[in-house]
Amino acid sequence: MIGDLWIIVLIAIGLSVMTQLINKLLINEKFVDKSREKIKKMQEEIKGLEHTSKEFRKKQEEIINLNFTLMKQQFKPMIFTFLPYIIVFYFLGSMFAFNPIMVGSNIDVIVSGSGIIESECLNLNETFEGKEIFEVEVQKNDCEIFINNQEVGIELIGKQEEIAESVGDNEIEIRPEKRTFLTLPFNIPFIGNEIGWLGTFIIFSFASSIILNKSLKGVYLRKWD
Repeated sequence: MIGDLWIIVLIAIGLSVMTQLINKLLINEKFVDKSREKIKKMQEEIKGLEHTSKEFRKKQEEIINLNFTLMKQQFKPMIFTFLPYIIVFYFLGSMFAFNPIMVGSNIDVIVSGSGIIESECLNLNETFEGKEIFEVEVQKNDCEIFINNQEVGIELIGKQEEIAESVGDNEIEIRPEKRTFLTLPFNIPFIGNEIGWLGTFIIFSFASSIILNKSLKGVYLRKWD
């Protein structure tokens, strides 16, 4: 059976291949390459021109028009790639964002409002005022949560997503543990060294895109005029 990590890796590579093929079919790369060379040449030429001169304004307008044309070329593939990416991100996020809640799982219980929250299976008996976050461990399968003696209708075991419920004037949110797919030997600012599904997808998608882009450089799937 393919592991969850490999599912994310294969999907990332598959989408990169799809994107590269669509780019090859929709973007006139010969025109893009020639236009970039022309823009670079004109940018060098206008450095020695007076900003108020007619020639400067003419070349600057031509550069702007070429950049706008290039931008339209690069936006063409988005018409076909936007929806697949949205669907894939929704699927991966719902399947791989969190670990399923089981006995022994550590979860965050966030409550907003005021009163008392109680749960025997979470070993929780706390007073809260405003917004409070409690880090707890699930201790048994049958799990009941009460806020101000009113039972919260949440089934925890097996859930693999964030859960939010209203109890009177109070709000409660349950956050399972986030899943880790890669552990780096160094820390990334604001992220740390534990990478979830999104970071894993981005890393492999970026790496495969670079490799494919270099491998397919100069390869044309359409005959451009």
